[in-house]
Amino acid sequence: MNTKVSKKKIAGKPRKFIYVGISFLCFLIPLIGFWPSYYSLDIIETLQYPIFIHFHQAIYLGWLSLFFAQAWFAANGKLELHMKVGKYLIYYGILLIFTGLVALFGMFYVRVQLGTLRTPPLEIGPILDMITFSLFFASAIYFRKVPELHKRLMVVATTSLLIAAVVRMWFLNTPGVFRVDNAVRNFLIVYPLWTSPILIAMMYDFFRHRIIHPVYVIGLIFLALESPVVRQTIHRNENWIAFGNWLAKVVSS
Repeated sequence: MNTKVSKKKIAGKPRKFIYVGISFLCFLIPLIGFWPSYYSLDIIETLQYPIFIHFHQAIYLGWLSLFFAQAWFAANGKLELHMKVGKYLIYYGILLIFTGLVALFGMFYVRVQLGTLRTPPLEIGPILDMITFSLFFASAIYFRKVPELHKRLMVVATTSLLIAAVVRMWFLNTPGVFRVDNAVRNFLIVYPLWTSPILIAMMYDFFRHRIIHPVYVIGLIFLALESPVVRQTIHRNENWIAFGNWLAKVVSS
C-alpha cells in the first residue's frame, strides 16, 4: 500500500514541477537580457535612467518573482495560498500594465524634451506587449477556476513580456556572431528564444498527454503577430512615423 502511494507521488512530480521550471525560465530570461544594460550597473550608472524606469523594472521583476512563487505554491499543494496570492495578483497585473505604458510614454517625453527622438519617434513594441499581456491575463482571470486553462493562459501572458529582454541578449547583438539578416535572425533565433517557455510547455503536453493545447497555439499566433518582424514593418510605415511626429509636437508645445 505504502509502496504504491510512493510510486504515485514520484510519478506525479514531473507533472507538478514542470510549471515551476517554466516560471523559473521566465525569470531567468530577463536577467540575462537586461544584465549588460541594467542589472549589472552600479548605483551611479543607474542614475542615467529616469525614476519611472526603475519603478517599472521593480514591478516587472516582482511580477516574474510572484509568477514563480505561484507555480511553486501550486506544485507543492499549497492551493489555498496560491488562490489567496492570486487575488492580489489581479491588481498587481493592472499595475504592471500601467507602469509599462508609463515607461513607454515617459521615455518618449524625455526624448522629446532632450531632442533625441529616433525614427520612428514612438515604439510600437511596448504597446503590443501590453495589449497581448492584457488579453491573456484577463482570460486567465476569467478562467481562474479552470486550472488547465488558467495555468496555460498565465504562461502565455508572462511569455509575452519577455521580448524586450530577448532582443537585448548580448550574443544576439555581437557583430559577426549571427551572420544573417534581421528577418532571418528574428524568425530563426529571436522568436524561438522568446517563446521558449511556451514551446517547452507544448512539448511537455505532447510527450506526456499526447495533446497540443489550443491555448499555446493561439498564444504563438498572437506572439507571431507582434514579433520583431511585424514591429519593424510598422516602424517603417509612413503613417506610424507621422503619428509619432505629430505626438512629439503635441508634447513639446
